[in-house]
Amino acid sequence: MPDRCSGTMQSRVFELPELRWDAVTTNALGSGQPTLYWRDSGGAMILAIGVAHSFCRDGQGCFAAAQRWAEQHVADEDQDQPRGWFASSFDGAAGAGAWRGWSGVRGIVPEVMIWADDGQAQMRLSAPAGMLDGLAEHWRATLSCAPVAGPRPMESLNCFWGEQPGDFRRRVAAASRSIGAGLAKVVLANYRTHTFADSMLPVVIQRLVGNHGDGISFAYSLDGDAVFAGCTPETLVRQRGEEVTTHALAGTRRRAAIAEVDAAQVAALASSSKDRQEHALVTDGICEA
Repeated sequence: MPDRCSGTMQSRVFELPELRWDAVTTNALGSGQPTLYWRDSGGAMILAIGVAHSFCRDGQGCFAAAQRWAEQHVADEDQDQPRGWFASSFDGAAGAGAWRGWSGVRGIVPEVMIWADDGQAQMRLSAPAGMLDGLAEHWRATLSCAPVAGPRPMESLNCFWGEQPGDFRRRVAAASRSIGAGLAKVVLANYRTHTFADSMLPVVIQRLVGNHGDGISFAYSLDGDAVFAGCTPETLVRQRGEEVTTHALAGTRRRAAIAEVDAAQVAALASSSKDRQEHALVTDGICEA
């Protein structure tokens, strides 16, 4: 495919053979470079490694500035091919505490962007003019010989709650009493920290890459040791051209293997005034925003 130029940068797309996504993704996330892994519920996968262009900003005006940066560096006539990625906090504020060093908004056009859908994988390389051939040779060799991590148990040495369950229940009760008089919704959260003898990253990535259920699996690393990974059933917003969609989820029941029990769970959820109110709060909030 012909090179595409952006200032002094060029990009080129290459066809790739089938990849061991778990091994390649684990190695990429542990490489010390900014990396993103993404898999949607339809099975499409993206792996972005390194930096060709980047944007980083915190605080007021950061989202508008990120939009302007994207229009300059991410726009491309190949609209069906991924070019860059963003990560942000909810309000654009820089991370604090355990999240110190994570930016309010970060945008990256990666050096290497790999994507696959229906088993067909492609790789886009972005680099200064004259370096693409050598970079392509390097990455083809790297991707073809990635070692495969064997299965390991996932047992933590110890764990602790951010807030003890009893204290959390009391906080929930206090918040519940506050609802009304202009307050319609309160979102509370707790967390639990686990420590392990060594890195559990290979196990986490294997499970994310091997997840064939609904939901979006992701893993995101900066240029240090920290990796933010998870799987969510929700899509806050998706835009394709002028069409904008959302998948909002509030009020749930666990699915059952026995058809009759599962049907009863569905009926109970559909008739629950509590769950219907929770769902309406979420959908109304998204529509208002």
